[in-house]
Amino acid sequence: MRLHQANGNETAEYLALSYCWGQTPTATTTTANLGSRLQGISWDELPATLRDALLSTYFLGIEYLWIDALCILQDNPADWMVESSKMDTKTDASPRWREICVRRAYMHTHDALFGTDGSTTADFNSFNRAFMFPALRRGWTFQERALSSRIVHVTSDELVWECRESTLCECSLQPPTRHLELRTENCLGQKQLRKWRWHEAPSKDTHALWLMLVHEYNTRQFTQPSDRLIAFSGVAKFFQESSPSTLGTYLAGIWSNNLTESLSWIALGLHSKSRRINGPSWSWSSVTGCTI
Repeated sequence: MRLHQANGNETAEYLALSYCWGQTPTATTTTANLGSRLQGISWDELPATLRDALLSTYFLGIEYLWIDALCILQDNPADWMVESSKMDTKTDASPRWREICVRRAYMHTHDALFGTDGSTTADFNSFNRAFMFPALRRGWTFQERALSSRIVHVTSDELVWECRESTLCECSLQPPTRHLELRTENCLGQKQLRKWRWHEAPSKDTHALWLMLVHEYNTRQFTQPSDRLIAFSGVAKFFQESSPSTLGTYLAGIWSNNLTESLSWIALGLHSKSRRINGPSWSWSSVTGCTI
């Protein structure tokens, strides 16, 4: 196992990993250890999440796995800026996109009632837990999920498959309505965007969908609040390429053709107002905890 430094013309099938780093990440690539990592990486120095992801990649018959902590030089601001601005291409080019949380998956049974008409009911909340895991509260995973065509969520109970058409789990039970509501909260815009990327017109107008995504995005958490705009840049790039005449010029999180509505945001709470971030004061991205 080693890092592979691809040339500009090289193409290959790969998986991409989205996960929580934890409070004290240990497996990172720096300028000091880049040379040795190109020769080989010790299995023992990797945390369980990365080892599980590597094994899954191997058993799926895929040769490469992209992991941000290993594939971006973490002590080189120039390399980080270049690679982080291309995060959307990792999901766009990847044939399968995997969301992995810290917990490992294991098989678990659930009590269920099977009706004579073929219906199934159960007190089942694995779907709800899957979409409340720490990884899906991180700011960086927002566009990773929104721009991905296929996702495998590894939960503590089972694997959950998500694509633009459906969300399914290993037990084959459909989630009850009360869990479905929780599951879709704060991700409706992402679902609309994923369908739009696959040539289905959005049910909302373009700017309304943008504002919905911004609202959902502002519920996410960042270790470095200054990452907020760059972690949303892949979404902005897609909108800019898809509707340049409708939206106008992109201005730090808002669009020139919809200034009035885009500037109508408020900061929530005194603590949020004190969390000033580098950026223009008129943009929602300049403070944490704001809503449009």
